[in-house]
Amino acid sequence: MGSGIYPMQQIAADPAAWAASEMARCGLARADVARGLGVTARAVGHWLSGSRRPSLASMLGLLGMFGYEVVVRRV
Repeated sequence: MGSGIYPMQQIAADPAAWAASEMARCGLARADVARGLGVTARAVGHWLSGSRRPSLASMLGLLGMFGYEVVVRRV
């Protein structure tokens, strides 16, 4: 999406494509993301290939790393 706003449903549906797109936008390599989140580059590779999904804690870390603000509100 051109506006930089991603509905959580879209991110959850394909976290690998979203993460790859955001990594490219931010100029980050797997090793950079891994170091920032305290995981291995291999784990990031699994996320990017779609063979595994990041944990909630890792997803929140990715959102922060990519410059997103996470807002949780009761509806």
